[in-house]
Amino acid sequence: MYRIVVPLCEVPDGGIVTKVHGAKKHTVRRVLRVYGIDNMPLLPPIKCEEGCAFLVQENGDANAMSGHKDVIWHADEDDLQHLLNPPEDK
Repeated sequence: MYRIVVPLCEVPDGGIVTKVHGAKKHTVRRVLRVYGIDNMPLLPPIKCEEGCAFLVQENGDANAMSGHKDVIWHADEDDLQHLLNPPEDK
């Protein structure tokens, strides 16, 4: 596992990050979905503003953060390959 400082906008959904001066791990999400006990949506999906992402804590709390802010990405080799060689848009 590697820890690299990158702008939040470079981290894909599901990536694990910590804030540069923090210790808590967060999962990056750009859309939040809330379901009820019957597995039906309680709310429409909550989308983060363009250029931002949600940082979701282990307890489920989430906050939005600018994609330009630096975070520490806990990345594996596949993540790094994707960062260094992104798929071409078609």
